[in-house]
Amino acid sequence: SDFFGIPLDSETARFYVFLLIVTLMVKGVSNLLQSKIGRAIVAIRDNELATASLAIPTGRYIVLAFVLSGFVVGVAGSMFALLIGRVIPESFGLIELILHFAMVLVGGFGSLLGSVFGAVALTALPEYFRSFAGLYELFFGGLIIVFLLLQPRGLAALAARWWPALRDRYYRER
Repeated sequence: SDFFGIPLDSETARFYVFLLIVTLMVKGVSNLLQSKIGRAIVAIRDNELATASLAIPTGRYIVLAFVLSGFVVGVAGSMFALLIGRVIPESFGLIELILHFAMVLVGGFGSLLGSVFGAVALTALPEYFRSFAGLYELFFGGLIIVFLLLQPRGLAALAARWWPALRDRYYRER
């Protein structure tokens, strides 16, 4: 298989094509969140009744949010299928669900930048524990507990504190 003429037969080629796709998707979602549509979707998330009282058609924006999130998940699913080589129900078990939830938790709820940070952290860090059997599960559980208790707003809150330029575009204090 190939992507616009780029053969995806090596791990390196897939990495760079996937990196390009993810970068474009994150930039697109970031731009969407800064637009009128994105601000309406965020307002609905925060308080649907108050948003409806401002004559914003909440039902239409909720459907649009589902369509857009379905598009993003569809792109991610196609990359996953290409990476794994097949799609089977066993690929989406409870452990995978907990891992994805933990990525959002560690990154920070409601933050695009946090989702990226959480995904990178929970994808890269387990590689350090590969040679120690059973230690990854202990680390993973401890990481979730630490973030729930000590840093509930995730890595995005730390990044926003350290780099104020990121705060305005990628992180919103609740």
